[in-house]
Amino acid sequence: MDEDAFERIAGSLQAVTSGEFDELLARASHVSRSAICITDADLDEPGPRIVYVNPAFEEMTGYSSEEVLGRNPRFLQGPRSDRKVLDRLRADLEAGRPFQGESLNYRKDGVAFHMAWRIAALRDAGGRVTHYVAAQDDVTARREAERLLRDHADLLQDDTERLGTLVDLGVTLARASDPADVLSQVTAAAVGSLGADHAVIVLIDDERGDWVVAGSGGTGASPVGSRFDPDAGTLIGRALADHRPVVSATSTAPVGVSLGTNGGAAAVLPLGEATTHAYGVLVLGWQEPRTFRPAEETHLSLLSRLATRTYRKTQDLANQRSLAVELQGALLPRLGTLPGLHASWRYLSVADDSVVGGDWYDAVELPQGEVALLVGDVVGHGAPAAALMGEIRFTTRGLLRAFTDPGTLLDELDASLLADHPPGEALASTCAVILSPDG
Repeated sequence: MDEDAFERIAGSLQAVTSGEFDELLARASHVSRSAICITDADLDEPGPRIVYVNPAFEEMTGYSSEEVLGRNPRFLQGPRSDRKVLDRLRADLEAGRPFQGESLNYRKDGVAFHMAWRIAALRDAGGRVTHYVAAQDDVTARREAERLLRDHADLLQDDTERLGTLVDLGVTLARASDPADVLSQVTAAAVGSLGADHAVIVLIDDERGDWVVAGSGGTGASPVGSRFDPDAGTLIGRALADHRPVVSATSTAPVGVSLGTNGGAAAVLPLGEATTHAYGVLVLGWQEPRTFRPAEETHLSLLSRLATRTYRKTQDLANQRSLAVELQGALLPRLGTLPGLHASWRYLSVADDSVVGGDWYDAVELPQGEVALLVGDVVGHGAPAAALMGEIRFTTRGLLRAFTDPGTLLDELDASLLADHPPGEALASTCAVILSPDG
């Protein structure tokens, strides 16, 4: 019942004579679907006593009118009723003010419900309060809907924050060049931002054929370096066999690796492209049992994909870096003892150390005791530049057998290279210095 309708009913009840009272009560009870309860005006125990309730009151509380007439409305209260609201009700009525509030009441079957109600005084012709009339509504469904909306808003906020965390993690991982750094960042994000209590990354060791813990976060999880062979009956075994994430609200099934939890939730996320064999798993653990909402499972899947792509990328970079160092070492000489000279050198690439450069140097002892010092550069990086650099270096070494004059040497080198490479194909420079033992 809205407030205006309630005030109209209360005003009408004040205006009637006692002879019209029963008829007007019957009419008022059908004006609204709100529960109507009328009591006498005695606020002290054992009052006020109920003198009338309408059918809507009976339906809302489960009590018949015969069961409540003459009783104090306080019998509907219980352990979870709001004492502050009830104290305010008494204060408002004693001060002659209308009351409006909300609290928990209890049905006849003991079930609690949220009740919103309004109370106004009924006065006689002399202005004396003779009764109180209350209009009451069960607002449990509305309060539950509001709670669900609040929970949904909180979950949406959590989901937004987690998604932001994943975006930030993606930006960080895009700059990563070390596989170990990727593993550390992923486990830290899983524990610190996505709410897991423990995180373990397990990778297959291709050489030994078993599995090794390569990243670990949270207290009590298996330490880095631990080895094991995942059993098919474990969550890890199931995730690897099906190549899909496996989540468990309670880790009653063995996970396959220690998470430092006992009976809490767990999630196992394969690392690897969907069409290829998984090369690892990301295992997350929670101390307490929990369910996973679809949005949370999506976030876990995104974390798995981020870990998969960036770890593979950095692993490829590490392999390229190792190959580059090995190739560069093979192309550049190790200068030995030279007659009358102490030679030292340093090679430092200004590009990423995973890229082979085109710069080179050499020192060659000549038959007459002379020493040729050579420095060169091929424009560009990578395998083509390295191949041309090697060709120039070894061609120069061969020409030094016949030409020891620097100018003639470089002319012959230029002619030899142009015979195999058309003009404009590449740009290279070479500097040659011939040192004689007599100075």
